[in-house]
Amino acid sequence: MPLMRVGTSNFQKEVLKSAEPVIAIFSTEGCGPCERIETDLEHMATELAGKAKLVKIDIVETPELAEQYGVCALPTLAIFKDGDLIDIMVGAQPGLRSWILLFKQRRTQGDHDSKGAPHS
Repeated sequence: MPLMRVGTSNFQKEVLKSAEPVIAIFSTEGCGPCERIETDLEHMATELAGKAKLVKIDIVETPELAEQYGVCALPTLAIFKDGDLIDIMVGAQPGLRSWILLFKQRRTQGDHDSKGAPHS
């Protein structure tokens, strides 16, 4: 499943006001490491369905978003939740899946008390 393209016109709606957490990749055409990570994210889309939204932000098309979030290396991945930037990973590092799964685990643990019961 291709990543949703987000730009300045729909960033507020699709990322900051999203009901679910958003995993965004800041990238651009012709960036080999970016394309590899995008492919990895596309493969994870089914696994993350209903848990997180996956989007692509092209820094050439939207340099203001890259500047706003301090993107100075590609690829940069960011996790947004409730309109806030909560985590960032720079570069094509091994462990993308682990980073995302750690985010999911923290999110799940945050939704339960110390005995594992859901918060009311």
